[in-house]
Amino acid sequence: MVSGAVAPITSNPPVRVRYLIRGVASKETQEQSLDVLCKNGLAYDNLAVLLWNSFGTMSVLLKIITSAYRPLLSDGLTERAVTQVCNAIALFQCVASHPDTRIPFIRATMPVYLYPFLNTMSNERSYECLRITSLGVIGSLAKNTYIHT
Repeated sequence: MVSGAVAPITSNPPVRVRYLIRGVASKETQEQSLDVLCKNGLAYDNLAVLLWNSFGTMSVLLKIITSAYRPLLSDGLTERAVTQVCNAIALFQCVASHPDTRIPFIRATMPVYLYPFLNTMSNERSYECLRITSLGVIGSLAKNTYIHT
């Protein structure tokens, strides 16, 4: 579980979620905040809206995702980096599947940043994880766009 330094235990879940989202922007708390948000994301109402509208959060997630591009080409991705990137992509999926953030997410061409993970040829488990998580975002977009059109 997350220590009090990352996300204080509170009876007010929206306060805790906002605290965790702010933690994504901090190098000291980023890893834990991403992990908690991903593992408990469904429990937080409107997490997608909060992520999308929180200043700088989507750019931090993009930075995490794009930081894996170079190591991806040289087979230099560590398990820790893969976990962090998969968590960032999972939060992308949260945003992509919410009716209030889906269209802005598409208009911002966010799915384009996932294509490098789909084009990898490695069969290593970590690369498979990146591919599957990226496909989950695209699947959410396709599923929800079809249902709501």
